[in-house]
Amino acid sequence: MKKTFLLLSFFLLSVQAKAQSDTIEPIPSIIISDVSINTGWAASTMENFTLNDFRKLAPEGLLLKDVSGLYSENYGNEFDNAMFSILVHLKFANKNKGSMKLNPQVRAGVMFYSSGEHSNVFYKQQRTPVDTLTSNSSSTVIYVDSVSEQRYYCTYSSHQIRLDLSVLFSTNGKSAWKLYGGLGFTLGSTMNNTTSVRLQNSENLEYYFPGGQYYATTGAYAYADEQYESFVNKNSVTGSIYAPLGVSLRLGKKREFWKRLQVYYELRPSIDYYNIPEIKSVTSGNVNQMLGLKISCE
Repeated sequence: MKKTFLLLSFFLLSVQAKAQSDTIEPIPSIIISDVSINTGWAASTMENFTLNDFRKLAPEGLLLKDVSGLYSENYGNEFDNAMFSILVHLKFANKNKGSMKLNPQVRAGVMFYSSGEHSNVFYKQQRTPVDTLTSNSSSTVIYVDSVSEQRYYCTYSSHQIRLDLSVLFSTNGKSAWKLYGGLGFTLGSTMNNTTSVRLQNSENLEYYFPGGQYYATTGAYAYADEQYESFVNKNSVTGSIYAPLGVSLRLGKKREFWKRLQVYYELRPSIDYYNIPEIKSVTSGNVNQMLGLKISCE
């Protein structure tokens, strides 16, 4: 009798345990844990575009076609532009522990770069003596020159859209402050590429003592005329490899709404590549900085 009772109890417990295990919902293999929105800026140092580069970018242009003897100010080797992105964060299941893994996370989304510019200014001057002034009191001689100048303001501008994918590793997710880092890449296309050339012709009077001891002008340049050209350029492939390094802060500890929100700052050292079909491919080292808001979906 006692044996029968023990067997029956064991059978009932086994059935109950199986029933409970059957009612436990399986853990998904992958979930969207967070959505983030960020904005920032990118800065890189690149070689200057030459006069021949701009001629190739604007082959139908008339302003640069036959000019010679121009000097360059080597202006605009900083290629700066703003950036904006929307990203989702993916977590993966740890089947053995019945929970989602803290690391690694995969982050994927779309990034948009606003207009960045390569600029340079080319110019030449022509100086013509027009008068000589002599002081009655000191016999000092002042020379007066007429100076005409042509300045060519040349700019190549481009927008970019890229897919952004990275793998991240972070510190304990239960803490309000969190550090993270990883490795990522972007791949996309340039768009709305344009080249513009603006010519300003100016004339002015300049006064100076012999030997250049003193030099002065009449003031602001008097612009005689201005001309402008603009041309559409080809789109091309662009991309980068980067190492994100960031810190985030959860905005609340008690209220559910604020617990789901995090603000973060991210530094992105990167190597960027993009092709300008008319002239050359450009590879540069960049440092991108980003500020963002992350919303938890768990």
